[in-house]
Amino acid sequence: LLNGGVSLAGAKVTLGKTSVCQSDASDKISVTVKLNGKTLKEGRDYTCFWPSVSERGTVGKKTVTIKAADYNPNNYTGSIKASYTVVPDSSKELGSTKKITASSIQLIWSTVDGASGYKIYRCDGTSKKYKLIKTIQKRSVSSYTDKGLKKDTRYRYRIVAWKKVNGKTYNSAGTNLEAYTESGKTVTVKSSKKVKIQTKNITLKEKVRTQ
Repeated sequence: LLNGGVSLAGAKVTLGKTSVCQSDASDKISVTVKLNGKTLKEGRDYTCFWPSVSERGTVGKKTVTIKAADYNPNNYTGSIKASYTVVPDSSKELGSTKKITASSIQLIWSTVDGASGYKIYRCDGTSKKYKLIKTIQKRSVSSYTDKGLKKDTRYRYRIVAWKKVNGKTYNSAGTNLEAYTESGKTVTVKSSKKVKIQTKNITLKEKVRTQ
């Protein structure tokens, strides 16, 4: 290399996070750069060039460029890139309404700005595996009723916001909920029997004393 410099092209770059949600996209991600067994120092050995603030706030793949700092003491040259993804925010709330029966559970959630829609996953009974049961195509939809369930059974749900960018789908972290279907038994409350109370008239006679 020119002037005996060492190129950063052979460095190993590790980002503190490989995926961040939109609301945290403006926060700085830690960067570790190692070359030939040595950890380089940002500001002295290299400089990071991040996407613009507006670009960082959008869902999709992002690239940070690590470039050798001007006049660095170790004569590093060149640059290397690292990538991370910005995913939609999670729904802040997932709950079941009072519309729970022996065979259905209604789910409600808070909508996510910028999402294309939502994916609903369900885990039956004691199973630990979630299965996709519904993909919703509209951001504005905020409820779904899961039908055909077994009575008196525990179900766990997970809702994921998703967005499609340049042909690729980016998913948020999941928001979870646990709910139970009703037993399906009808409780009959028997009316109390009428009790006939017999009354008896009692006549009290008062004796008058004279002096």
